[in-house]
Amino acid sequence: MRRSSTIGYLPLIAVSVLTVLPLVFMVNTSLKSFHETMADPPGFWPAQFLWRNYVQAFEYFPFWNYLCNSAVLTLGRVTGSVLSCAIVAWGFARYRCRWNRLFFAVLLATMMLPAQITAIPVFTMFLKLGLYNSYVPLILPAWFGCNAFFIFLLKQFFEAIPEDLLSAARIDGASEFQIFRMIGLPLCTPILWTVAVFSIIWSWNDYFGPLIYLNDEALFPISLGLTYFKQSSQDAGFGTQWNLMMAASFVAIVPVALLFFYAQRSFINSVMSSSLKQ
Repeated sequence: MRRSSTIGYLPLIAVSVLTVLPLVFMVNTSLKSFHETMADPPGFWPAQFLWRNYVQAFEYFPFWNYLCNSAVLTLGRVTGSVLSCAIVAWGFARYRCRWNRLFFAVLLATMMLPAQITAIPVFTMFLKLGLYNSYVPLILPAWFGCNAFFIFLLKQFFEAIPEDLLSAARIDGASEFQIFRMIGLPLCTPILWTVAVFSIIWSWNDYFGPLIYLNDEALFPISLGLTYFKQSSQDAGFGTQWNLMMAASFVAIVPVALLFFYAQRSFINSVMSSSLKQ
């Protein structure tokens, strides 16, 4: 029995190694010298661990500025996504009207529409409003419940709240907003954390949006700043400083990785809650 269970874990171990291998290669490259990164064939381990590459990466380009810009964008988008999507999902879950199912079906249908199709008309709209080269086009849509996937997730959890509990709150004199704030949101904390973590990861790694709407380097987030760093190195005639590039990239993923590990319990709780309700 023990041998069979061990054999069953071998594919998981193999997949885990393949998943972690690019990260290990990135860390190794960040500790190499520039000449080692250009060697053919490249060596896996650096001849000498150059920890000063991380210091040089911070000095070579405005990394802290890019990091702060990403934090501002992520905070604005995550806050808007969680609040607006929760309100919309509560409306679909707890309020019944004639066109409720039709509106929800239309909302889900928007998930089948690629973002590239609406990129041009949305860009034209913000351009005519004079909001180009600002964070408004990147943050404002998140405050209007535009993510159908998040609304779908939250709606399933809100529907599982017993109606008797809500009726008792109404008898005690609670308003609908108080019921939503004091009963609905606390009972669905795990899924709210899940939505927040997904939103943080997508916002932190977003490249397409900042590329379209931002033209000032001082406003670049880290996703766009790394690309600008690569391009500036090539324009300077030094070639891409892959060791510094990997050092900056590793530091850029650390906040999101720590957040993901911290929120693992929320993921597990949300999955367990959904399975128990079913």
